[in-house]
Amino acid sequence: PPLSVPNLALCRRSSPSALRRAGRGMACRHADALRIMRLLRLAAALCAGARGLVDESGRYRMGSDLSSLAPPEPSDEDKSAAMDLSKQPVEKLFQLLSHELIREERRPGEPRLRIREFQQLVESPCPERIADMTQQAAALFEELRWYHLNITSTAGLYWLLHAHPEEHSWAWVIGNSHERILRKISQHMSRLASVALDDREGCLTPNFRTSLMSSASTWRRLAGDHIALLWNGIAFGLLGDVTSWRDIDEDGETSNAPGGPPPNVSWSENLIFGNMWASSAQKFAEYHAKEVSQAAYSEFARMQAGMPPDPAAEKWQRSEAGVVSSFEFLRRQLYGGWPLDKGLLRGLMRHVLQPGYGESTPPTLADFGAGGGRYSAWLNETG
Repeated sequence: PPLSVPNLALCRRSSPSALRRAGRGMACRHADALRIMRLLRLAAALCAGARGLVDESGRYRMGSDLSSLAPPEPSDEDKSAAMDLSKQPVEKLFQLLSHELIREERRPGEPRLRIREFQQLVESPCPERIADMTQQAAALFEELRWYHLNITSTAGLYWLLHAHPEEHSWAWVIGNSHERILRKISQHMSRLASVALDDREGCLTPNFRTSLMSSASTWRRLAGDHIALLWNGIAFGLLGDVTSWRDIDEDGETSNAPGGPPPNVSWSENLIFGNMWASSAQKFAEYHAKEVSQAAYSEFARMQAGMPPDPAAEKWQRSEAGVVSSFEFLRRQLYGGWPLDKGLLRGLMRHVLQPGYGESTPPTLADFGAGGGRYSAWLNETG
C-alpha cells in the first residue's frame, strides 16, 4: 500500500502552494527551508522501500522519489524580485500581505506556566531554578527579536501599498502585535514572580532579586508607555504626534523616501509609533536577558566557590528600629510611597520659618530621616 507522509513541508500553518512559494523566497524563512530539506532527506531514507507516496494534498506518487514534493529551486528572476519587492506588481504585493496576515492570525497562543511544570520547578535544586530563569529570559529575547522582524517586514508592505488607502488592515497588525508582545513579557514576568514567591530555601539572594527588580521596574515604565499609546489612539485616532510623512536627513532636508505624499497620513504615523514601542520592548528583553545572565553567573561562581549567601541579606528586605530597608526604600521611590503633609509645611513657613528683613540671614532647615526627601524638595520649590 502507498505510504502517507503527512506534514512533509514542516511549515505547519502554510498550504502546499504557499510552501512552493517559500522556495522562491516569498513565504517561509531560511531556517524553515533548511528544516524542510533535512526532513526530506530523513523521509527518503525511511521510504526507500516504499512503492508509492501520498502527500498531504492526497496526490499519489509512484515509487519512493521525494524530489517532486520538494519546493522548486528559485530562479534568477525570483531571487532578484525577492530582493526588491517594490518591483513586484500590486496584485502580488496584496497576495503577500494577505498571506502574512493569515499567518499572523493563525499563530498559536503564548504558552503559560502549567501547574505540573511549576511544581517541578519549585521542587528542583537552587542552581536549576536560577538556570531556568536565565534560559527563559534568553528565550524571551529571541522570540521577541524574531517576532519584531516578522512584524516589521509585514508593516513594510504598507509603505509599498501607500497608494491604496483603502487597505486598512494596518490597524489590526498594530493592535494584534502589541497584544502578543504584552502577553509574552507579562507571562514571563508572572513566571518569575511565581518562582520568587515560593522560595523557602532562599535560592534567590538579594543580589539576584535586585536584577529581577530592575527588569520589573523597566517593564513597568514600558507598559505605561503602551497605555499612553492606547489612550492617544482612543482619544485622537493617532498613537503619536508625527506630522511629517517623509524622513528628515542629516542636513535637515526632507528625504525622497519612501516616495510621494501619502493619501492617508494617519496610518504612517501609527505604524511608526507602533514600531517604536515594539522595538523598545525588544531592547528591554535584550537588557533583561543580559541582567539575569550576569546575576546568575555571579550566583553560580559563589556556589562553586562554596561561599554562603550574604549573612546580612535580611536587612535588604526587613525594616527594623525605624530604619527603612533597601527594598522598601526602592518600593516607595518607584510607587510614590513617601507621604507629604503640606498642611504641616505651610504652618512651618507661616509661623516658624519667617525670613528676616534687609540683609539678615535666611532661615535654614535640616531634614533628618528625610526618606525620599519630599519635604525638602517642596520647600526648595517654594523658593
